[in-house]
Amino acid sequence: MNEKEFRERYAALQARTAVSPELRAKTVKHVDAARRKAVRSTRLCEKGPLPRPRSARRWALPVATCLVTAALAVGGVPLATNMWEQRTGITADAAAEASGFAVRAYASDGSSMLEFGDDGTVVFNRIEPISGIGTDYATQGFFTGCLFRVEGEGISRVQMNVTSGKLYRYTVESFRKGDEPERMQELLTSKPLNRGMGTYYGTYDEASVLSFPARANVKDNPDAQVNVGLSKIYGSTIDISADDDPGIATGETAFGLWTNEGDPDALASAGDPFAAVIDLFEGQTLTVTVIFDDGHTSTQIIELHAADFRVDEGDPDNPNDSSLVPEAVDPSTLPEGQRALRSLYGEVIEANREAFPLPLDDANDMADTVLPAATLDRQDDTRPTNAALSTDDLRREGDVIEGNIASSDGNSKTTLSFGYPTLQRLSAPPNGKTPADFNSFVYGWFGNLAYVNKCSNEAFGYGFNDDGTLTSDEFTYVTVSFDITNTGDTDAEVWPSTIGELAVVGDDGTVSFANTSYDLDFETSENALAASDPQHVRIGAGDTVRITLLRVLSNRLADDDALVFIPGNTPISQAFTVGDQI
Repeated sequence: MNEKEFRERYAALQARTAVSPELRAKTVKHVDAARRKAVRSTRLCEKGPLPRPRSARRWALPVATCLVTAALAVGGVPLATNMWEQRTGITADAAAEASGFAVRAYASDGSSMLEFGDDGTVVFNRIEPISGIGTDYATQGFFTGCLFRVEGEGISRVQMNVTSGKLYRYTVESFRKGDEPERMQELLTSKPLNRGMGTYYGTYDEASVLSFPARANVKDNPDAQVNVGLSKIYGSTIDISADDDPGIATGETAFGLWTNEGDPDALASAGDPFAAVIDLFEGQTLTVTVIFDDGHTSTQIIELHAADFRVDEGDPDNPNDSSLVPEAVDPSTLPEGQRALRSLYGEVIEANREAFPLPLDDANDMADTVLPAATLDRQDDTRPTNAALSTDDLRREGDVIEGNIASSDGNSKTTLSFGYPTLQRLSAPPNGKTPADFNSFVYGWFGNLAYVNKCSNEAFGYGFNDDGTLTSDEFTYVTVSFDITNTGDTDAEVWPSTIGELAVVGDDGTVSFANTSYDLDFETSENALAASDPQHVRIGAGDTVRITLLRVLSNRLADDDALVFIPGNTPISQAFTVGDQI
């Protein structure tokens, strides 16, 4: 009996079998519940080995249909047989043969393919963040770096679902550094804080420069190739055609797992927070369906499990050379100098030539939006220090203060002599400048004024209008002008942003720095030497240069008679009292 004859006989059988809608719904619900239970069962102890290869069972349509028919029709009562619990794992190679496509794991930057596990499982790499779980985890989530590609001949469409978390699309863009300076500038400032704001990468949830080869000369090399990893969350269910993304057909487009599930506090307090996040995927299911050019479909259902895998550190002189080895280990048994990484592996539990088995109603529901940009906490208008100053430590007009200032390269210090500063309170920037002219905004923020305003509003409570005026009347511009003399015998090059700070001295002498402004702008007298960087000031040996710093103060601090200016970034021992000036 061929498949056509089977379908005809099966249709006739169903027509003769009176099954109530209630019974049918109850049976489907029972099967779905059993499936969920089986899918989420844990087959791997926390630090145990990967399961041994087992014989694969691929459910042909006639057999599967007969089982459902029997459950519906025998005496009108569903059978107790649970076909989902009878399934055993299928090797990835066997699954590819059965379905006509392969699911292959890739390095977390998409650069190289990972080998299958010894038992035919798909072993995923993941990223290793340098910081822990933050308070914004619920909105920012975690891009795991567990990347995979769907590969095969004649793929025209891919449909997928993950039962926990979301799926994100991952692609790599490359360009010559010297060809696209504006793109490079945006990329250098791309981060969760300005997500959704960029011209080039504003439609992505994450954009990051991929690692360059060790010892590569990139900074001053316009010919350097820049590779950018681009991540875009699509949702728990995705449906993408090769017409919309040619990388679907070529296998160049990768997909990854993202999640914001779990208790952020519990995850943050775990010994390895991101291993705890990986554990959230334990027992979940990844369903992958491919529609081919000729119209036929195939599906693989993959059960995810967490395990510890050995890490190959590679070249000790290249921090980017470490890689995950698809070999599950017990970390406590590893020799000194070796380590393991908690990641995921996938076991194919079903491979067939059937259509996507889940609804597509909510497919790509996050494709046209980006995650909310991260936000900054509102700052207090002062930042306490452990320093204290007495009345005798305060200097007045006519006095000077010697200060040890870090050089611009950060490798040495230079001794400078500071003259008494003059302060001026302004409602707008001096000399007709606007925020677009501020040195720090041009070179430090790469001219991204929208980003500056977002951060300033969140952190301090004000922004900048196009004409330079402030958006809140609770703040004011302040200029600080002073002479600075290089008393050394060599030229000195320093950062104006760290050359001195405004502060207030409490009744008990404690010092608190003003915390109401980013570094904005500076001007120097004409005798300042040409610096190696436009954000630096260079002073010749024995020369005196006039410097004017531009800051913003809250009116409360500007009105405080205890306002002082502290030169340098050495331990605080003296300050100029300036509270009576403004």
